[in-house]
Amino acid sequence: MRIDVFFTVDEVDPALLPGTTVVVVDVVRATTTITEALANGARGIYPTASIEEAVKLASSLGREDALLCGERKGAKIEGFDLGNSPREFTRAAVEDKRLVMSTTNGTRA
Repeated sequence: MRIDVFFTVDEVDPALLPGTTVVVVDVVRATTTITEALANGARGIYPTASIEEAVKLASSLGREDALLCGERKGAKIEGFDLGNSPREFTRAAVEDKRLVMSTTNGTRA
């Protein structure tokens, strides 16, 4: 058995993936944040690969009902409602909201 470990999605060569089994483990930030948001009443999480995709999706969902969430290299994306820290995703912030999220690694994986 062969096991390859990659720490970011940028390290993976997509050409080598066909015919393989891939396991993504992201417990450091994005997955923890998503879990916290759902525990605090978020209606849904919409992971996106890019900032542009997130903005477009949030607009189509209706900005009064959707929050833009995410980070690039650990910093909250300018113009977004929330970053990517589980502490930001309180019940008061996310209850009954749809969260459109884009992160450096987690949502792209």
